[in-house]
Amino acid sequence: MSFPSPLDIPRGIADGVTSFYRFGENQVGTSLEPLSSGGVQQILPVSGATQLKASSTSANDTVDGSGGRYLLLRGLDASGNEISEVLAMNGTGDTAETAAQFWRLHLAAIVGSGTYGNPIDNPSYDGAVTVTGVDGADWAFIDDGDAPPAIWNSSFYTVPAGHHAFITDFAVGTNSTKQSDIKVFTRSRANDSDNPSAWVEANDLRGGTGLFLRTLSVPFGPIDEFTDIGVWGRVSQSNGVVTIGYSVILVKGVA
Repeated sequence: MSFPSPLDIPRGIADGVTSFYRFGENQVGTSLEPLSSGGVQQILPVSGATQLKASSTSANDTVDGSGGRYLLLRGLDASGNEISEVLAMNGTGDTAETAAQFWRLHLAAIVGSGTYGNPIDNPSYDGAVTVTGVDGADWAFIDDGDAPPAIWNSSFYTVPAGHHAFITDFAVGTNSTKQSDIKVFTRSRANDSDNPSAWVEANDLRGGTGLFLRTLSVPFGPIDEFTDIGVWGRVSQSNGVVTIGYSVILVKGVA
């Protein structure tokens, strides 16, 4: 069996195969913390799903404002199927609740703006954006700091129903004077309340400083449907920003 080339997959000409890049970051200390923006990591329920809503710290992030106008949410429903929805921002007030109910959240991103700006000194949105469940629990956070990203950077991902996945590489970054300790975990059967799997350590990216890339000679996988992937990290002293990126190949069909 031949495998599609790395160019055929993103071009969309490899039938049933797609690829994408997951990226997460966080300011961490010497204890393991989730690598996602602001340390905010979505709730990972074993079953059920919930409607989501969002709000900003700026009144300018509204449909008619000069800041962010629309927010794209993408994730999985209670059956593990991929869903997405766009919310109209409402400034410091809550948006309308999503029509769809989310079991997992993979993406939260500003997709419309009242400013034709740039990410350094004239960003396209004004405030920090928080996505919550209807119960008020935090699911995602989009920072408004230096060079605001307009996207929730999270290393967490769940393989959709009817698919399996492979990880081909990891890219790790941290302060050049501090060593990082990054642990990649997976949890299969994330939707099985009667027989849940433990979080199992899949890779330990330890001892790196600055930026380093680890390309796997053999892709890690197959990672079955309904499997959670999560990355936690820490630094050797004090605190620092740690980043993790990894490439995913998603294949239609159960492994």
